[in-house]
Amino acid sequence: MALSNATKLANFGSGIGTQGSVLEIDNANERIGLGTNNPQTMVQVGTGITMDGAKITATNIVAGSNITASTFTGDGSGLTNVGMDTSNVVSTATTTGLLNVTTSGTLDKLIVTNDSSVGGALTITGNFTVKGTQTVINTESLEIEDKTIGIGSTSSPTNTTADGAGIVVYGATEKSLKWNNTGTKWTLTGGALETAEINLTGIITAANFKGGGANLTSLNGDNISSGIVTTARLGTGTRNASTFLTGAGTFASAGGGGTEAYFFMGGAGQGLTSATWARVACNTAYQDSVSGCDVSTNNGRYTVQSGHAGRYYFIGQCSTFANGNDITRADVKIYKNGSVFAGAYQHVISGGSGYARHVGPQIATMDNAVVGDYYELWVVVSGTTVSLSMDGQTSKSNYFMGWKIAD
Repeated sequence: MALSNATKLANFGSGIGTQGSVLEIDNANERIGLGTNNPQTMVQVGTGITMDGAKITATNIVAGSNITASTFTGDGSGLTNVGMDTSNVVSTATTTGLLNVTTSGTLDKLIVTNDSSVGGALTITGNFTVKGTQTVINTESLEIEDKTIGIGSTSSPTNTTADGAGIVVYGATEKSLKWNNTGTKWTLTGGALETAEINLTGIITAANFKGGGANLTSLNGDNISSGIVTTARLGTGTRNASTFLTGAGTFASAGGGGTEAYFFMGGAGQGLTSATWARVACNTAYQDSVSGCDVSTNNGRYTVQSGHAGRYYFIGQCSTFANGNDITRADVKIYKNGSVFAGAYQHVISGGSGYARHVGPQIATMDNAVVGDYYELWVVVSGTTVSLSMDGQTSKSNYFMGWKIAD
């Protein structure tokens, strides 16, 4: 039977299609319409299904079994029971709704624009970047393998960008350790720092220092306004209940000068050579407060001892005798470190014999003595058979004495 435009299914007899349905063949446009007399595609069934080349378009497709295709495109929000394996979910430009991952699998890329939740463990094998204004970690233990934690990270870090960066511990009051760029220092607030030892190469500044300072060195005494400083830190010399600290930084006996004193005596019977200087060999130390007198090796020598430097006052006297009753000269001198320091003529007569039998020359002077200086009394007598004698007096007639009068 030949077909023509507008041929009805009734012409084919009963049992084919529905009575009155239309099979439209558009030979001019190469289109076939079922249930429509105006097909718009290669094949069109009613108004719901169209086929044009390799593309089928339908409002709804209901299949009793599987629908298989190389690619599904469109809204997948109505899909259920989608299996999660390496090929079922791939990257898309936009994904909305809830993605519930209940089994292990791998996603090529996942972009989530709204809130998300992971109920189990999350392992990230690559880098982890968080962009936002706040990161909250609610966990009892935080372990980081890296030895360095960067804070205040920025593309161009400066001391200004670091200002205020640090660590904050929350409590009734804030406890923090932050960088203060204004003072170029770290600022600790909310409590004290307790540690066994702190080693710094710079300066520690604090309003108050507390604790033992026995190991402190090079303290500036001008900065000590209160408290007790041990005597070992104050000066040199003997430190006890009978000494005090002098302005020279040494400890001296109470009363200052005059406490270091000596008194040599003796020399009676010491023979002299006329007109020749000789040291008065005093062999008895009647007073020697600091053990400076020598009465054995260099008789009559006094040496200033350690811790006893200062200004000394010296006095010396000799009782000279001439058996010929002809003393024409008798004087004394004080030697310092082997050289004449001070001297005076006591008795000088020009002429013959018979002028004097006894003459007692004296000398007194002062000197600023340092430790190690030594002093001696020397005498000279011109006459016949001259010597030092007592002439009925005590041995104190020949003496050399001195005492410290000031530091």
